[in-house]
Amino acid sequence: MRYIDLHRQSAVRAVLLKSPQIALRLLAASVISRDGLWLARPEMQDGARHEATASSIVAGKASGVFAAEQSEVRMLLGLSGVGYLTAAEYGSVNLPKLFAKLLTLPDDDVLRVLTFLMAETLPAGSEAVEILGHLLAVDMREWWTPDEAFLDLLRDKPAINAMLAELAGKQAAHIHVAKTAAVQKGAIRHCLAGTGGRTKVEGWLPRYLGFPMQSYTKRKGLRAVDNWNAVKKLFS
Repeated sequence: MRYIDLHRQSAVRAVLLKSPQIALRLLAASVISRDGLWLARPEMQDGARHEATASSIVAGKASGVFAAEQSEVRMLLGLSGVGYLTAAEYGSVNLPKLFAKLLTLPDDDVLRVLTFLMAETLPAGSEAVEILGHLLAVDMREWWTPDEAFLDLLRDKPAINAMLAELAGKQAAHIHVAKTAAVQKGAIRHCLAGTGGRTKVEGWLPRYLGFPMQSYTKRKGLRAVDNWNAVKKLFS
């Protein structure tokens, strides 16, 4: 009956508070199997149905690092197959079996699993991404290089012109200011490739990609900028 269930659960959770090692292992098993009250979901990185964006993400260095760790964590837990742990294993992983496996692992391995689960379920575009980018001093130059997907998505002419100024100088940007976005993006491509008489620019990072994100215009509305401004006092 519910009376007995609640009293037994109350006693167990009170005692569990003194056993963090066991709690961490059960937490990991619960998140992966989504047993009971856990409803964790992975960030699927679907590229918002934009094929070029999806391809760019898959080809990125960060995706390779993540996929390698995903495979190693699966091996660590004795899980076959591929895919996100918090999605692919739903309904196919037995919580008691996984919990028993985690109880055999040292704390460092359990923390590795939990770290991976946090990374897997980190929502793109969230405040958490901005906070972690700051705390971890993420240098996007290590993880991103300009590609066609990024240039294709650029639509804001003032921002495009400001990027051209970063790459080719203010004079070149001024000469192009009245030209179409396509022409200005063409000039940006020349700067990045060192073609068309332009000097090749290495290591360029648009303001949009940095931590914290910065804008190219005075217009507001960039979610990442707003997210960071809302919480930065807490993490300065």
